[in-house]
Order: sequence, then C-alpha cells, then structure tokens
Amino acid sequence: MRRIVLAVTALCGLGGGVWFAFADGAAVLRGKAVANTPPRQVFDVTTHLFAETIIRRCHIDYGAPAALSAPVDGSLSADVSDGAFVPAGTVIASYDRDKLQSDEKLARLDLGNLKAQLAFKTGPALTEKEAIRQLEWQDADETLKRQETLLSEIADLERKGKIAPSRVEEAQLKRDAAAKALTRLRHQQSFDRAQEKLDIDALHYNIARSEQALAEIDKRLEAMVLRAPDAGRVVFADPHFGAAEAAQVRAGAKIADLVQPDLLGATVRIDDADMAVVENADVTVLFAADQAARKAKIATTRLVNDTLEQRRGRYAYDVDIVFAAEHGADLLHSQAVCRFSKPLGGPEPAIPADALRFEAGKAYVQRLDAGGQTLVHVVPGEVDGQFVRILSGLKPGERVLEQ
Repeated sequence: MRRIVLAVTALCGLGGGVWFAFADGAAVLRGKAVANTPPRQVFDVTTHLFAETIIRRCHIDYGAPAALSAPVDGSLSADVSDGAFVPAGTVIASYDRDKLQSDEKLARLDLGNLKAQLAFKTGPALTEKEAIRQLEWQDADETLKRQETLLSEIADLERKGKIAPSRVEEAQLKRDAAAKALTRLRHQQSFDRAQEKLDIDALHYNIARSEQALAEIDKRLEAMVLRAPDAGRVVFADPHFGAAEAAQVRAGAKIADLVQPDLLGATVRIDDADMAVVENADVTVLFAADQAARKAKIATTRLVNDTLEQRRGRYAYDVDIVFAAEHGADLLHSQAVCRFSKPLGGPEPAIPADALRFEAGKAYVQRLDAGGQTLVHVVPGEVDGQFVRILSGLKPGERVLEQ
C-alpha cells in the first residue's frame, strides 16, 4: 500500500512540474508573438479631390466617321477603292449617267446656240439694221423736201401764168405721196424695232428656260454621284462593293464612312441617369497594360430612338468619343475601357480604406484623441484609389488607427 501512495505522490509531483513548465512556455510564446506583430499604422485625416466616375467597355474604331449614304435608288458603282485616301470633292461612287450626260450635252449645245443668236441680234444685226433705217429715213425725208420745193416752184410759175394749173395738181400729188411714204417708213421702222425687241425678249426667255433645264440636269447628275465632303479615308460598308462592277442600292442606304486615319474613337451608350456625369466630363480610354491610356473628348451625343423605352420614361444616348492616335493601327478594332469622370467639387475629408471597420452594416474608425482612442461612426462616400471620402464623422487634421 505504501508503495502505491508513494507512486501516486511521485506522479502528482511530476505532473505539476509539467504544468508549470507548459505555463511558462505559453507566456514566452505570447511575448514573442506580441514582439513580432507590427505596430498599427496611424493615418491623418486629409483632404482629397474626388470625382464621380462612369466606366463602360468600348470597342475602338475610327473616330467620328462621316457616313455617306446613297442619294437615290439605282445601280451604283465605286469610283475609288476601299481604304483609299481622297481629297474633298472626290467622286466616291456614281450611278449609270450615260443617258443623262447625253441630254446634258444637247442642252448645252442648244443653250450655246441661243446665246449666239442673242449676241448676233443685240450686236451686229442691230447695228446694221439701224444704219439701214437711217439711210432709208434720210432718202424718204430728202424726197419729201424735194417734192415740197418743186411744188412751191410750180405753184409760183402757175401764179405767173407760165404753166398750166394741172402741173400744180401733179406736183401736189407727188408731194403728198412723198409725205405718206415718210410716214409709212416711220411706222414700219417702229414696228420693226418692236418686233426685234420681242425676238430678243423671246431669246432671253428661251435662254433662261434652257439654263434652268440644264441646271436641273446638272442637279440630277450631281445627285447621281457620291462625293467626299472632306478629305479622308474611304471605308466601304461592304468591303466587296469596291471590287464589284455595280450594286443595286436604295436611297438612304449607307455606302461608306469617311474617316481620319489618325483619329480613333468609340460609341458608348449611356443611360439618362448617368448623363449628368458624362456631360462635360474628362474622358480617358484605358487599354491593355502594353498600351498607354489616351485622353479623349466627346464629339457628339445622340438620343437613341427607342419609342417603347421612351414611353416608359427611360432614355438612352449614344455618346461618340474621339482621341488622337498617330499610327494607331494597333488600337483599331481593339477592346478598351472608356472612363468618364467629373469632379464633385472642392477637396473633401478622406482616409485610407485600411482605417475603416464595419460592424452591423455601419462603418467605424478608431480616432486618436488626447486621452486615448475613441470608436467613431462615419459615413463613407466615393472611393478613389486608396482614399475613401468621409461624408460625416471626421474632419481634416484628426488622426485614426489602422484596423
């Protein structure tokens, strides 16, 4: 029995030594853990300029392309190749104009003939006719004067009884005939001048009609060609259009885009609720890591014509952005991120995100005060990089602890 008691006593003594050894080791481990834990960082409540941001994925294409559409129905043929760089006014595509061009040629010939007639009738013809009239009038007037002189002489001889009275009557008849001839010539010349004026007016009228008809033909001819409004590169909507002889098109159908090779862009659809941020925003286009970000600008904004959605009070806009990209072939048809940002106002209180802790859906920080630490409820706002906007709960100059 005594041996049993001694054995139990020895085991108890051994167990106690183990316990104390374990307790001492745990204390040492805790001390080492505390020693190896880095100190909590102290952050100053600073100010930061925050911005509202809208981000959309976008497909990069040529920037602000000018769409060229078919003016009328018909068979249209390309006059330049796909991808050609053309100056302003170049004919890009045209319809079959042979018949109309033949009509234009005949109309120009007719117009030229009418103008030649007018030039003749108002120039040499008029001058020569007036000269002939002057001669005719001079002859008739001189004839009348001779007859009047002869009549006076014969009447004087008849009064002296040297000739018979019948000679006076004969002279009087000749004088009256000369007077009538002069009057007739005056009326005839007045009539001829009036007729000439009428003929000239008719020529003016016919020339005006011919010019109008020619202008209509030219207008129709111009409507049968598609010209480049500005210099640029032609990109056909159908790449095979330039190689084909002709294609049947409907009026209004898009034929090509006229683009600037060093101007790229994208079209981004924005809801009405986000347009307040997008309008007059700073635009940045972000690419993959091997491509630098590009500053862009908004070129046009178009309301999306969706009647059904608009009846529901929902509106959307297509926003075209453009940016310069010299030698930007590597960016063409690539995927990117378009970011629209607009400052919210002046600098606002901000802290690093590491200073926030969340409990029961609310945000808190540990503020360092003169007497220690205070758990403060804050209302966070926008995030910009590592900074979080603080709407309430802190003010610049205060200090908070890392969580």
